Formats: sequence, C-alpha cells, structure tokens
Amino acid sequence: MRSEGRQKIVIVGGGPAGLAAAFELTKPGLYPGECVTVYQIGWRLGGKCASGRDDRMRVVEHGLHLWFGYYENAFRLLREVYEELPTKPRRFPSWSDAFQPQKSTQIGDQRIGKNGFIPFFWPTRKGSPGDGRQPQLWDSLIGVLEILSQVHDAFAVTTPPEHGTVSVHPDQGLAFDSLFSSRGALDNVSPRDAIRCAHQWSRKIRPGRSDPIHLIGLKALLKATAIALSEQSRQHVRTTANDKLLSEATDIAAAFVSGIIDDVVFRRMEVVELDESDFCDWLVANGADRSTANSSPLVNALYDLMFQYYEGRTGRPSYGAGTAAQVILRILGTYKGEAVWKPNAGLGEVFVAPLYEVLKARGVRFVFFHKLEEIELTEDRSAVARLRFSRQADLPEEGFEPTFAYEGLTCWPETPAIQRGVGSPDSNLESRWCDARVKPDLVLNHGSDFSDVILAIPPGAFRPLGGDPGPCAELVRASPRFRAMAENVGLVPSLSAQVWSKKLLPDLTGPIPATAMVSGPPALQIWADMSETLECEPKGPNTPKSLYYFCNVFGSRPSSDTETAGHASKAARALAIDWFEKYAPAFWPKATSANGRDFDWDTFEDPRNQKGPDRLDAQVVKANVDPVACCSGSAACSTGWRLKTDASGFRHLYLAGAWIDTGFNTECIEAAVMSGKQASRAICGSPAIVEGEHFMRPAKSTGFGDFNLARKALALFAVARS
Repeated sequence: MRSEGRQKIVIVGGGPAGLAAAFELTKPGLYPGECVTVYQIGWRLGGKCASGRDDRMRVVEHGLHLWFGYYENAFRLLREVYEELPTKPRRFPSWSDAFQPQKSTQIGDQRIGKNGFIPFFWPTRKGSPGDGRQPQLWDSLIGVLEILSQVHDAFAVTTPPEHGTVSVHPDQGLAFDSLFSSRGALDNVSPRDAIRCAHQWSRKIRPGRSDPIHLIGLKALLKATAIALSEQSRQHVRTTANDKLLSEATDIAAAFVSGIIDDVVFRRMEVVELDESDFCDWLVANGADRSTANSSPLVNALYDLMFQYYEGRTGRPSYGAGTAAQVILRILGTYKGEAVWKPNAGLGEVFVAPLYEVLKARGVRFVFFHKLEEIELTEDRSAVARLRFSRQADLPEEGFEPTFAYEGLTCWPETPAIQRGVGSPDSNLESRWCDARVKPDLVLNHGSDFSDVILAIPPGAFRPLGGDPGPCAELVRASPRFRAMAENVGLVPSLSAQVWSKKLLPDLTGPIPATAMVSGPPALQIWADMSETLECEPKGPNTPKSLYYFCNVFGSRPSSDTETAGHASKAARALAIDWFEKYAPAFWPKATSANGRDFDWDTFEDPRNQKGPDRLDAQVVKANVDPVACCSGSAACSTGWRLKTDASGFRHLYLAGAWIDTGFNTECIEAAVMSGKQASRAICGSPAIVEGEHFMRPAKSTGFGDFNLARKALALFAVARS
C-alpha cells in the first residue's frame, strides 16, 4: 500500500480535477488525508465551477452551469460526497435535493424570427446518473434513434394521403434486401413510421451476432427517409418550420449513423483520427446536405453548447468530429433519468463546498493564496525536483478558513476580506495577471516535501505571459511533446451575465415560457431560468421574482496585456446592452416599454433605481478572458496534442484537467472529474475503472461478424446508392 511509506502528494489547483483526485487518493485503504495537500491560487476552490456571494449576498457564478444526465463520473462523485458529509442535516441533505431536472429545453431558430425556437421535452429514462456503468456504443446509438423518433412524434404533421400510411414493423424480419432493389421501396411508408422502424430495427441488432448487411440496411432506411423528407419539403409550397426541422434532423441523423457505422464499427477508426476533420465536414462526407450541416440550428446548438469556436470567434467554428460524435452519443444516448440538471444554488455551494468539507474531514490539507511560479527539474531534466510558489498573503497563524455559513450552505465570498499583505483592493487574486506577492516564496523539494505532483491547473495558467515565461518553462524547454501540448490546446474566452428581474418568467414571455435555450441570438445566445437560486438569496421588500443566466463565447483573445481585463469588461457590457435592446423585446415580448417595441430596462431589479441601460450595472456581466478562466477548445486536429495523465514526460508529475486526454476530450465537469480519477489511478492504482474513458474506442474485432463481409457490404451499399 502506497500510504505505508508516507509518501506525500501535492495537488496544484483546487478545481474539479484536483479535488476529484484528492477524493480518490484518500479513500479508505489508500493515502491518509494528511499525506495530500492542495495548493490553490486565491481564496476559493472550484476553478470554473467556483461561485461566490457578493456584498448583497447574491450568488455570482463564472457562467451558466448545467449538468447532463450522462455525467456518470461527476454524479457518482456528487452522490458519494453527500453520503459522506460530516455534518447533517443541511439545506440540501442529498444530491437530489441540491440538483433538479430540467424537463425541457429549446433550440433557437433565427430563421423563423428573432424569438423563434424549437421546443423539446426530454423523455425520462430508467436509472439515475451516477448509479452504475454507462451504456456502450451500440446502445447509445439506439438512444439517438429513440430521440429522433421522439422528434418525429412531436413535430410530424399528418402524412399527405398520396404518401400512404402503411407501417412497416420490425417483427416482419430484418429483410433489408428490398431497400437495395428499388428506390421506391418506401413509397407506402410515412417518414414517421420509417423512423420508428429504424429505431426498432436498431434494437434487434446485436454486436457479435448480427450480419453486417443489417447495418447497411439501417443506413439505407435512414438515408431513404431523409431523401423523401427533403423531396417532400421541396415539392410542397406550404412547407412549415416543423417540416424543415424534421427534414434537417433526419438528414443529420442519417449522416451521423452512417459515419458511426462506417468509420467506427467497420473501419475501426480512433477518435483522434476522426478529430482530424471538423464535425460539419464529417457529416457532409457521410451524406449530409452541406447547407444543413453548416446552418441548421440543430448543429449550431452543439457548437454553442460546448463553446467550440476557435479563440471564441463565432465566425470560426471548429469541433473535432470524433469528440463531437462522442458528445452527441452521450447527450442523447446515455443519459439516465433526466437529460439535463440544474443546481439549486451556486455550484460552488452545492458541489465544491461539500467536497471541500469531506476532504477536510479526511485530513486533506488546503493551502490558499499560493500561486505556482515554477516547476524545476532535475539536472538531467527527467523528473520534478522542486516546486516554487509565490505567497499572495501572510495568513494568520491560527489558520485561514475561506468559507462562511449562509442559509444552510457553506459559501465563499466573491471578494475576500482584504488581509495583511494581500495587495490592493483592486487585485484579482485568482488571475494569471495578479502580481500580489509576499516574501519569501515557498519552495517544496522532492523527497522531503512531496513524492508526486498532480498538475491540475488550466493550460492558460502555465503559458508565457508577457515577460513571465510561466511556471512550466523548464518543462516546455525539456520536452517537445509537452511544448506542443502547451502551444496547441486552444483557449476559448467566454461571456456571462446574470440578471435579476422584478417580473416572473410568464410575465416576460407570455403563457408558454421557454425556460432554457441554446443557439439563440448572439451574443447572449445560451440562457436558462435559474430562479430556484433565489430561494437561497436574501429576502426583502424588493426581492427579485426571477433570475436568468446567459453565456456565450467571447471573441477577445487572451493576452499578455494586463489591461485586457478592463477593456474586455467594457466590451462585454456594451454587447449585453446591445443584446437586450435588440433581441429582448422579441425574446421576452412582455418586457417592453409603452410603445411595445423598446426593451423596458425597469424589468431588472436595481436597489439604486438607475435609469435605462445603467440598470445593467446592478446585474453581473463578466468577460472571462483571463487565461486561467478560459475553456479548452476541441478544435479539429487538436486532440493529438493532448497528453494523458501519466504522459507528462517527467517522473513524479501527473496531469489533470479537462484539457488532458481523458478519452472524452471536451470541456465539461465530467471530463475534469475523469481526469482526476485517472491521476489517482496512475499514482495508487485506484479507481480501477473510470467510466467512459474507452467509450467509442473500437474493440479488436468489429463485433459484427467477419470484417471482409463488412467491406463487401459497404461496396454493395455504394453501388446501390449510386
């Protein structure tokens, strides 16, 4: 057992990745808590999941955080934390009290007006997130077809009489030969029934037992249905928005399923190979219409949701095809219970703080106000020799407790109380640009102070900045592989806003409110009603009645210029004002002034009762352009630069964060938690399994019979399609 030698583990960075690593390392039978120390810049934990309370005791977030029902590792960590909490009861006694499901979401469709959107109600599935193993590839694909069938059930209009209403049932057998022999084989089958048939047929296909010809037939059925819908849309003058949606959804799904079957099942391509192409280009290569792939809100929503725009510029979308395919399979195909979940208070209060309390109870040590300045290597540059931290504050001898209790929650302040030596009141102690420093520095030596290091800070934290080469300068000089990773994993700035309203949502939108949306009008095109958080905020005569979070990418590149933050904040405020004046009257039709056209700024709560756009100053608008606050992009051709947790290239140094190669290489809480678990396993062997790390990784055999037969089937399909 590694703990018998009293090895000491240093974790640099207290975001979800570092905290997940600490949680796994200190489970019973592994490392004693006192052998693990977390060093954190500033005064709070959580990284991009951190939240704080401002001087009005309102929750302030880094941005909008929604959890998805496929977050198996993140939800399992959450469940285990709530089971182990040292003090109960609290405001949220269990994880299911702290999070609530979001039953419906909307996708904005600007082609049908400024306030146009596509509503969707997610079906409830068996189980709950975090309760066991995830579905594998084919079961996930079945889930995607189930959602497609739900879309057709929700939006399909009555089939025109000339198209017939004869249903084809899978119990008639898997005889797909007729699909090759005649282009008109589906003339008597409605598109809705064809999609139902495809879903049912997919459920009958079994890896290792089904002939590859059945996969080819499934592809043919979906493609024929997509063609029929497209032709029907062109032939009918009165094509509705629903008709167009169904045509696009089916075209995208047919190409997606075709790509998964051809590239993953038959050709056994690795995700990193697929990621050499952008997702839209991959869809087109697999049969999707180019205009649909480039402009459909169904595709745009994926890029918006995962912030996949190069350097935050919406004119440069880029998402590795393999990673994007993983996201779609997981979002649509592997969620348990409900698809989308929202925290009922600040994420730092319902997730990070409980985890912090559990780790403290285990004996884990937390050292705040320490900024990593340098990782020094041994003379042969093969291993970590020393860590150098600058101290941002002289902390009191009796210790420092960064949190406080409020409304039955453990909370962090948005701005810490200024203490001796912490710097000026304007210092952002969490910033890469912050130069607050108290001498002497802290130096940790390998052997006496630590045995292994987990580097769990964002890649923006160790990049060069102006005249500062960054803490990983020696690593970059010593390892071309590490340098390539540091230089090529892209950073994506973001914009976020929180607005408190004097009106309830129905008083803004009308009788059918949209409670969450993605792919709305830019620049605040992702938003959600977060009014449940108000239950944990102060009450009074002017208590807001509703609360909304907005976010999007922000096209302002991270810079070495320390004035970038100020310029970005002004730009973010201007964008927010422009958005509310231009789009809110259509988006929230009842939030207008007397003329019915202009946005009514009095919609926002403001204790100072300012007028017009100045009321935005009583809200929260953030430009997350600091390198440590940026997300990690998953652009095409970038996956190959990522390093695995144990592939830093240096002994005693492990990597953790959503930016490493976890097997699920997109910025989200799930990837961060996976990386922390993988770092723990690399050090002590536990946990043995990290769910999802091998998802969509081809097995040694296709699982669908002889590969040569599959190749013949592909050739047959190519001839039939031509």
